[in-house]
Amino acid sequence: NGGYANANGMMLVSPSGTAVSLALPDNLFRMVPNDANQVEAFIDLMISQNVVSLLPVYLDDPYGRDFEQLMRADTSDIEILNAITYEVHTTDFASVVSSIEVAAATLDPATTAMLLIGRDSDAVEIFSSAGIDSPLADFKWFATDSIIREASILNSTEAEAFATKVKLEGFTFSSEATAPVVPTMLVTGLMSAKLGTTPSPATLGVWDALWF
Repeated sequence: NGGYANANGMMLVSPSGTAVSLALPDNLFRMVPNDANQVEAFIDLMISQNVVSLLPVYLDDPYGRDFEQLMRADTSDIEILNAITYEVHTTDFASVVSSIEVAAATLDPATTAMLLIGRDSDAVEIFSSAGIDSPLADFKWFATDSIIREASILNSTEAEAFATKVKLEGFTFSSEATAPVVPTMLVTGLMSAKLGTTPSPATLGVWDALWF
């Protein structure tokens, strides 16, 4: 952990840690920014779509808790409802979907949206378990970059159909049209040639971490 690294003169390098609680003056060096900017972008996007209230569904770990708390702290324009949480080792996602449906039963899909904060594998399980006939498919859904940046949903017929119906939206990291784009394109090209497919944006942080 950070305290041990500080005490022993070590440096920790993270290619993907975005939790705000890790943004400390310590020996953890991250290759990606924390989630504060993503939260601000979500709030602006939701307000522009006339979202009045938001039901967060999040993975109960530092990443999920930090993101949800940041959303709650950064907006007074959108009512953040009591969240639905699930554990890191959850395997029964049908029960998670049931909990979301119970919470959503009294909510208006015209003014309420859902925000899924978690892993891409969680999104596939939740969307597939719910299905397009679920009342949850009547709501607008958003998802964090850890879900949006991956192709997992597109590889599941059920999850893709759900995501399409709810017009799933979110943000992920991108490079501006400046000099860094050239090495980014080079790295992506090298990995694409080796893997036979376009890599996830998350792999760029891993590449940088290894070189660093």
